[in-house]
Amino acid sequence: MDHGPLLQLGFLDDWTDRLRRMPGPPVVAVLLRGSYARGAATAYSDVDIDVLVSGGPYAAYPAYLVEAGDRLAHLSVAVRDVRSWLDRLDRPAEWSFGLPVVAPARLLWAHGAWRSSVDLTEIRQRPADPDLEELVAALGKVGGACTAGAEYDARLAAAELARRCPSVLRLANRAVTVASRRDALAAALNLPVAPDGYRDDMLTCLGLRPDSLPRLHAAAHRLVAGAVALARPYADELAGVVGADLATALHDGRLDRYVDQLARPDRPEASTPPRPAARPAGPADRDAEPIDRDPEPIGRETEPAEPIDRRVGTEASGRREPTIGGGPDRATGGGQEPTIGGGPDHAVGGGLDRAIGGRQEPDGGVARATSAGGGGDGATVPVPRAKESGTMPVPDLSPAAPATAPGPDPAGPARPTALDPAIAARLRRTPDGLVAAVVRAHDSGDVLMVAWMDDEALHRTLTTGRATYWSRSRREYWVKGETSGHHQYVRAVALDCDGDAVLVSVDQVGVACHTGSWTCFSDELPVTGASAGSAGPAS
Repeated sequence: MDHGPLLQLGFLDDWTDRLRRMPGPPVVAVLLRGSYARGAATAYSDVDIDVLVSGGPYAAYPAYLVEAGDRLAHLSVAVRDVRSWLDRLDRPAEWSFGLPVVAPARLLWAHGAWRSSVDLTEIRQRPADPDLEELVAALGKVGGACTAGAEYDARLAAAELARRCPSVLRLANRAVTVASRRDALAAALNLPVAPDGYRDDMLTCLGLRPDSLPRLHAAAHRLVAGAVALARPYADELAGVVGADLATALHDGRLDRYVDQLARPDRPEASTPPRPAARPAGPADRDAEPIDRDPEPIGRETEPAEPIDRRVGTEASGRREPTIGGGPDRATGGGQEPTIGGGPDHAVGGGLDRAIGGRQEPDGGVARATSAGGGGDGATVPVPRAKESGTMPVPDLSPAAPATAPGPDPAGPARPTALDPAIAARLRRTPDGLVAAVVRAHDSGDVLMVAWMDDEALHRTLTTGRATYWSRSRREYWVKGETSGHHQYVRAVALDCDGDAVLVSVDQVGVACHTGSWTCFSDELPVTGASAGSAGPAS
């Protein structure tokens, strides 16, 4: 059933009136939330309504199955007293992986005395405090359960660990907000500053990619060890949350030792010498290329990029790709190639489908520090700071894990395509065989997003009328709107004069940005180099 017509036929008006007259405390406001408020309702969506009442603490959750044409609609109603409802907005959402929530809302009705307090277009909930202590404690639970062969206990503890990990990594990442459980999972899986192998390890610990208990233990250890390493520059900030001693332990290496101990509980503590504190990064350490690493959400069309060369102590490839336009809530990119769209290095598109680049140091590198407190062989690993994108190689100390983790899949042979040879001959591709696709609304001309196409994606776009892109990390094609419902119907495609980009004009269904914005380019930056409206110097 398509729920869309319900809104057009006065369905919500009718039910708003019914809910205002429901028995119980006097109703002071009725709000629409969830997929309807986000403009993302499908045939499987329920209708989420908050009913606010006056008086003391009150909570009830009635549900309704109602006739809507020849089908049934599910109304999920949450009735709360208005003061508790407002107080609840200052608490983190339980489902958000510790990330801040900005979710669209729509006021359906409010009493005049309360309108100014509840007439909200979006619901904001703050992020959770960095849960470092509970993250480390969860690793101990995973290790104990794995050692005892208690599979269910191990998997439950690993899932708890994975849910807490993003709250710690958030310290090193640029702010990102989520609007739904799906957004939260996608954002949690694709934080740009994260331990090496982070996404795979999160999937394993969450139970979305089941594996053996030894590998589960190894994945849990890599997540915690990597999060500890990336949290070290923020130890002073964490002291107010975790206490002075644990913050000091993060500085002096004791926490690294303890995490290693949890990974190998049978290893005597005396065999692990104390590690000196991490030394500050110096110019000699800045030898890695900026990172162009796309997020890759599950169940959402994405446009990820290749990971950096992750070998500790080795030189990166030195290759730089052209940068493309930018948008809000992303780590800014670096690079010295010409830009498309005048922005930093991102590919932007339906959901979290955008490349996230690393901020470049003056000499073109990413700040580095010693691994796990600076001891051992002296190898250095990237330690990105806030608003930088990077990966952190973490040694696997689990005795059951393989000596080395598998690397990324090779690029593989060129993909076959049916693109017209005359068009193909005019393309000027990146080393990966891609061209940038700048997407705009056909009617208004608004720039909506930026993604990547190879020859076959361009062929499919031209011949099917559906915007189709190439995912660089998943190495597969994705059609905009295939899972989100925010389809792009192609009206025109133009080739850039240099052949390295295409301009795709589309009829956009719904919104183009995962934040619920019409365009991914809604975060305007201040321009101070010239007065507004200046016509420029006279010739």
